[in-house]
Amino acid sequence: KQSKRSRTYLAEQQSLARQVALKVLSEEFFDDPATRQRFVDEGKSAARLNHPHVLAVFDIGSAGGYPFIATEFVAGGTLRERMQQPMAPVEALRITRDLASALDYAHAQGVVHRDIKPSNIMFRADGAAVLGDLGILKGQSGSTTSLQMGSPHYMSPEQIEGQMGDGRADLYSLGVVLYEMLTG
Repeated sequence: KQSKRSRTYLAEQQSLARQVALKVLSEEFFDDPATRQRFVDEGKSAARLNHPHVLAVFDIGSAGGYPFIATEFVAGGTLRERMQQPMAPVEALRITRDLASALDYAHAQGVVHRDIKPSNIMFRADGAAVLGDLGILKGQSGSTTSLQMGSPHYMSPEQIEGQMGDGRADLYSLGVVLYEMLTG
């Protein structure tokens, strides 16, 4: 998987003989200290969360000069891959309930996602929905640090206007995803 800032690879954590997803900062951002720091902060923010519907972060570091975030490998694919046609309402609601639970937990921990979209929603082998790419940390003072700006088709009106917003922006985006699951 590849994004503008990073690439994700399937790797093996040799010490525990398990597969992990290894997210590596793209080379064009190596010389930008602010981007490197946001990448590390993203990993730290997500690593604070321990919830059944949040992608688990195992490690953050650098190898050979490449900053990385190692997360659990989720083999069930993404919601984007599953949404080729409308879903049954009961399935769409189950997925939404799983994600709403993850967001409620993340928001209680001061983490706001700000990029809820089908490609950031993955599935474990048992079918459980998992929210990945949590990377927005809301500070104790109420200020926020943006690590992702969002995807225009799923952004809340506040985000479109350039405001940081809060957890309600995530709920708006989750509603857009639910609508898309139901309508295809």
